[in-house]
Amino acid sequence: MQQPITFSPAGNDLFNVSYTKEPTVVNDKMSVEQLEKIHAKEDWNFEAAMTLSAKYSTQGEYGKACQVRFAAASVAVELLPEDEEFFELEWENEENQEFIEIIAASGSDFYMHGDFEMAATLFETALSLDSEDHFVVIPQLAIAYLAIDDEDGYEALEMDIDKNSLEGALIDNFAAYLRKKGSAKPMPTDFVELVRRGETPDEEFFRLIEEERVPKEAQAKKLYFKHLPLFEAYNDFLK
Repeated sequence: MQQPITFSPAGNDLFNVSYTKEPTVVNDKMSVEQLEKIHAKEDWNFEAAMTLSAKYSTQGEYGKACQVRFAAASVAVELLPEDEEFFELEWENEENQEFIEIIAASGSDFYMHGDFEMAATLFETALSLDSEDHFVVIPQLAIAYLAIDDEDGYEALEMDIDKNSLEGALIDNFAAYLRKKGSAKPMPTDFVELVRRGETPDEEFFRLIEEERVPKEAQAKKLYFKHLPLFEAYNDFLK
């Protein structure tokens, strides 16, 4: 049976996603029912999967959104060639971006559910396909590595983490906490207070984690919500 997707050389040891059958074109004006039908027939249509999952999220059906993303990510991973040790996609190709995005998005879903091992597996795959990390999986992957006691994986990422950023400081503090040695730059008081209060997710949670830019006063809260599973799994961290 012919695979719906193959990979063609793009030059410079990069590859492009090539469809052997054209996927149905979708848009965000389509109904959930229309998108569900397309997703059922074309589980390899990653744009349809992301559009459908976004619709579910808008309706508050976050479980369904995660299921759709994982189903599509699983298809994407299965389609990857097994005989290529180093396999990276050319970023400028839109189909390549959709392919990487669905894997990274599913990794974030598992991270948000506290499944650090599965999150790490998916983040690793996304990063191997996109070494420039356009979907910014490295911070969550670093924490996932620490949580599953993968020191080698974490150390391989350390040079790519900005320790001067708020998120970099959080990662540094978590590493010191787990190792029970070394010191890290203290986290800002407002962030520590957020952790101590133990705020729970609300509509603001889902809005903030989706936004690329948030007001400065909300940045600590966005970071807290982004890494909420970390504080739930390690409830004495930063307290």
